[in-house]
Amino acid sequence: MDKSSGLPIYFRYAAGNIVDVSTLETTIAELRTYGIDMQCAIIDAGYYSGKNVKAMQDKEISFVMRMAPNRRLYKELIVQHASELEDAKYLVKYRERFVYIKQVEIDLFGRIGYAYIAEDIDRKHDEIKKYISATIDDDDIGYDEMNATMDSKGLFILVSSDKIETSDILPLYYTRQAIEQVFDIGKNNADLLPLRVHSIDSFRGHLLLSFMVSAIYIIVNNMLKGSEVCTMGAYRILRNLKCKVYDDQIIIQEANKKMNDIAKHVKLSFPKVIHF
Repeated sequence: MDKSSGLPIYFRYAAGNIVDVSTLETTIAELRTYGIDMQCAIIDAGYYSGKNVKAMQDKEISFVMRMAPNRRLYKELIVQHASELEDAKYLVKYRERFVYIKQVEIDLFGRIGYAYIAEDIDRKHDEIKKYISATIDDDDIGYDEMNATMDSKGLFILVSSDKIETSDILPLYYTRQAIEQVFDIGKNNADLLPLRVHSIDSFRGHLLLSFMVSAIYIIVNNMLKGSEVCTMGAYRILRNLKCKVYDDQIIIQEANKKMNDIAKHVKLSFPKVIHF
């Protein structure tokens, strides 16, 4: 439970030979079993399917999800709207990015939905540059093919069950980056990977401990904002704080300046003696 927000945090695991698209309904069912009333969802393109969309529609779950480029609806929307997308009236700013976004009403598996056809200006430029660098000397690729490919760069489509302002759709969808950052911290700082376990129970315990450590890492990192060190830097400094252990007490040795600076920043103090 996240005490700061009052929201429950839940995760589940699935075997590697189970495709992502088939796991959504089971996840929703488990959440409801735990008493979590799922009212909205932000979902990646790997979960886009008629079955999943209809399941959320039937359960009155609002959602925003990315549509994969191989979908027929994606291709139809690009053909219909991409040519008129670069118009200042569709321009929005998201952090340091400038994106053209056009909202259109669509038939989303029998119900009204909304598609957001978008073109990221910087991403398009970078992708075109990379494509040209790889193909400019290839005589087997014609100009028409190059133009068609370059026209597709930087494009993506989000779909939503609800009508959302184009200026709000990207901040809403990219809240999913928070959990991706947790996974990054887990993999890079909390030994989430590689897995070296030999039983399901060990795997469950490893995941739980890794997520707990990731949460602690994030909390400490937030406490250290404005200081000269991050969580790992603070731990490397503080691990050199020594103590002497006696039968009935522990005597903490003197802290150096860097240790005292960290303690002062997070409003903590080192005890001199700890009695048993």
